[in-house]
Amino acid sequence: IGPAFITVSPEMAEEWGVRADDILARALANLEGRMAAVRPRDVYDGTIGDMPVRILQSPTGSASTYVLVPHALGRIFGRHRQLVLAPMRNLLISLPIGADREFAAWLFDEFAAQDPNCLAPTAFVVGDGRLALEPLGASYGAA
Repeated sequence: IGPAFITVSPEMAEEWGVRADDILARALANLEGRMAAVRPRDVYDGTIGDMPVRILQSPTGSASTYVLVPHALGRIFGRHRQLVLAPMRNLLISLPIGADREFAAWLFDEFAAQDPNCLAPTAFVVGDGRLALEPLGASYGAA
């Protein structure tokens, strides 16, 4: 179905005759395969204001899903603890872990406002192969 995301329901898995665990394993393997194609030059290193940022925009429309494989995400942004924003399905933004959360919410909104299908205002604390959710006080994606 192109770049759209779909939800595979238990009923779909049963109809296909495939176990849910096998579907998840295949999906994560496919995701890691997409992530393997990301090269260092695909990541923009810069600053916004005085905040260092690392930004990845994926041509496959899948960058936001990379948070599902935090150990592999470390290869792209570094293995250190960091705050990762996913305001659009094809965009990830890495900020230092100590970044001001109001700044992070503002930055999320700035990008999300450009996409009528923006994602929910959530940040991800990533590092050491782990992932934790952190809600943002952003206004876009709240619906």
